[in-house]
Amino acid sequence: MKLRHQLLIISLFALSIPWAGFQYIQEMQRVMLEGNERELVASAHALALMLADENELFSGADEVSSPSSIYFHDLPSSPTLDGYADEWRDWPVAPASLSRSIEEPASGSYQAGRYQGNLFLLLNISDSSPAWSTPSQAGDQFQIITSGGDVLNLSPVSPGVVRGQWQSDEFGMAGEYRLQAFWRDSSDGYLIELKMLPGMLDGILGLRYLDRGSDTDGQLSAGIERGEASHYTFASQELNERLKIFATEGLRLGVSDRSGWVVGRGGELQLVGASQQEERNTLLARIYSLLLSEERISTLDDWPRSGQFQTLDVLSSLTGQTRTAVFSFGNLRVHRAAVPIVRGGEVLGVVIAEKSSASVVKATDTAFGRLAFWAILSTLLVAMGLLLYATVLSIRIRRLSAAAQSAMQDPASGSLADRFPETRSSDEIGDLNRAYKQLLGRLDEYTHYLKTLTGKLSHELRTPLAIIRSSLDNLDQEHLDAEARIYSERASEGTSRLANILNAMSTASHLEQSIKTAEFETFDLNELIENAGAGYRDAYPETNIQVRSPNHAVMIDGSPDLIMQLLDKLVDNARDFCPAHGVIELGLVEAESGVRLTVSNDGPLLPEHMQSQLFDSLVSVRETREANSAHLGLGLYIVRLIAERHEARVFADNREDGSGVVLGLIFLK
Repeated sequence: MKLRHQLLIISLFALSIPWAGFQYIQEMQRVMLEGNERELVASAHALALMLADENELFSGADEVSSPSSIYFHDLPSSPTLDGYADEWRDWPVAPASLSRSIEEPASGSYQAGRYQGNLFLLLNISDSSPAWSTPSQAGDQFQIITSGGDVLNLSPVSPGVVRGQWQSDEFGMAGEYRLQAFWRDSSDGYLIELKMLPGMLDGILGLRYLDRGSDTDGQLSAGIERGEASHYTFASQELNERLKIFATEGLRLGVSDRSGWVVGRGGELQLVGASQQEERNTLLARIYSLLLSEERISTLDDWPRSGQFQTLDVLSSLTGQTRTAVFSFGNLRVHRAAVPIVRGGEVLGVVIAEKSSASVVKATDTAFGRLAFWAILSTLLVAMGLLLYATVLSIRIRRLSAAAQSAMQDPASGSLADRFPETRSSDEIGDLNRAYKQLLGRLDEYTHYLKTLTGKLSHELRTPLAIIRSSLDNLDQEHLDAEARIYSERASEGTSRLANILNAMSTASHLEQSIKTAEFETFDLNELIENAGAGYRDAYPETNIQVRSPNHAVMIDGSPDLIMQLLDKLVDNARDFCPAHGVIELGLVEAESGVRLTVSNDGPLLPEHMQSQLFDSLVSVRETREANSAHLGLGLYIVRLIAERHEARVFADNREDGSGVVLGLIFLK
């Protein structure tokens, strides 16, 4: 992995800073919500103590409601009695079910409201077989049950206004003019709208619908009812006004009786932004909810519309315990505290205090937005800074690496240390640069010593060798016995071999100088190879020499004489290792990387460890040597020098089929 990529990955650890900030925001949110909860409990306790002391404001025991009682909501205006539900749909009054069945099950719902002391009802009855009353047969009937079991019957003969008739054991049948009703048929049954005065009910109200099918001869086939012989209930206006005084901004208060019905309410929740926030900033809201998400909680119940508390926290508080709960409303949380109202050891009702997390969410949302902005900005700056630093560092290292490779591979003359750049940087890379330069300086000194060693040896050994040879020549003039003659001949052969070695070393030294000063020209390498192959076949008729080259000219810049010397050395090497009846092939191939010149021969393979050293000076892989020849490995060394002079690269490989070796060079484009 590149250095820049490594530092870029390391820069990602900078994200731990915003993560810590997110944790801090989450902790801050938790502390603020706990503070809201404690504030709610304290407010609810204070209000519960006040209501327990004020019997006139909240009696709690004068009238007993039941869970099936009829609850009348406060209406903003008086509905028009026309049998239509248009007004009721816009009011915060949830439909309630007529749940108790009579005979066969039927279905229906009602909405109840109260305005200026008058009671209003809207009933939606499902009836697949409507039946209107006739003089001879009773039809579908709606009944209002009041105190003492008195029943007020509504039996319409047609859609429109309906008059009620009391059915009493004491007074018999009597009309009721304090009731106004409008009966209208609908797509699935009936819509019945009523207006009643409280005085006609005496605090008790029950609803009953009797279905007398058109094919049953007026007999009851099904029915439903609600609140039979139960006190109806509604919120106290005086208690509402008192609760509004205690309801601060964003605080909603409610009071329930022992059946959970709402008998007082005041204040409104601060729910602004509960649905718009995600529309304002969808991405931010998603990230926020992802990072600061908590466990799933129940959705807030709409008790102002239903008129009744039915959640577990309020029902548990009716047993005398203080309860707290958390509900969700959109992306907000609503905290609730339920405190029982206790008078004389008896639980009369519950005070409910609610407050949303809108202010907390606004504060944490603002903090999160700022933190996200600065976190992203700081992370980008850190990443860009590290990337820039890594780029500069990588460039310096690449320059150092390129300078080292250039110093070792540049065929141009000059000192190795002089070709290595020097830096004044005081950091570790600067120290490494100076260490490399010092190392190359010492290597340059040693290389220069090796280059001049052959000339020095040749010069220093010629005089002693001449003395030894003249002494041996003089010794040959003397009369020697047979054994001494053998030793004299061996000494003469050794001096001859040593003289050949010195001559070869001197020749190589002179040839190296001539290679450096050779003049270049543009010539056809293909023609040179063809002519050289023909000459080798004439010179070595016993050897099978073949040429494989393209059918067109291959022009290069170089010295034809040096290339011929290079081919002579490669062919001589191939002949030394090629067996009888073997093949030596001269090849010339044009490739994308450059022109490839090869000399391949059958014979033994190169050892793997020698393939990279074969073109070094004084290196040879011959196992046997002729008595009067010296193989110092200078031939292939001269090949390398000629290749470097032409800015070419030499190579030595074994054939893919394992039948021999391939030596050659590539003229780079």
